[in-house]
Amino acid sequence: MTTPSCAWSTIDELVAAVLDQTVTAAQLEAFVVAQWTARRFAFRAEPSAWAGALAALMARAGVTHHGRRDQPICPSRHLFGDPARVAARVVFDPPNSPAQPEPVEFHTHPVDSVIAVLRGGGSYRMCHRDRTGRIVVVEVPLEVGAVVCFPREVIHTIECGPAGIETLNMTGRLNQPAWRDDPALVNTGPAASPDFARSVDPPAGAPGVAYAEFSAPEGPGLL
Repeated sequence: MTTPSCAWSTIDELVAAVLDQTVTAAQLEAFVVAQWTARRFAFRAEPSAWAGALAALMARAGVTHHGRRDQPICPSRHLFGDPARVAARVVFDPPNSPAQPEPVEFHTHPVDSVIAVLRGGGSYRMCHRDRTGRIVVVEVPLEVGAVVCFPREVIHTIECGPAGIETLNMTGRLNQPAWRDDPALVNTGPAASPDFARSVDPPAGAPGVAYAEFSAPEGPGLL
């Protein structure tokens, strides 16, 4: 099967194209896999380049609330997408609190993902292989304008900073978490995807490494 070609020269062009709903799942997968394989999967975006399109989508988006009862409430806005097409949602992950200190466990998703940070900060930790084939846990710092991509079934977790973190999550298809079990919360977005995520720990003893040390040298444009 031949994947349709694309001509994105910057990460902002890709994000804008996703928000314009002109990117196919096959194109998104090809981009994510190429960047991941090349060890160039974190970028610097300029959110103002696509802020207008994002605001228009958020104005009519359905809202859902997620998280177990032992975790802070995690609201999200479903922008578009379904089980057969590229999807996008805006998610706010609040910081852990003394009353609800439960961190996000390591897990995987069955979709290719591109994540852009809109406000707040924190870090991603994700499993990859170094040049020798050894599995390592790569730590990617997250701040406003950061964009990270990773293929389906990659083991990862997110650690929220003191202000929490709001992200634009773009995936190869709809991948919606379960609604929070709280009758006081009104949910108007899609119901849960049956295969949203599964809990998976990194291999025992996998060393940590900073993205700046792990990544390949930057080149012009995108792959």
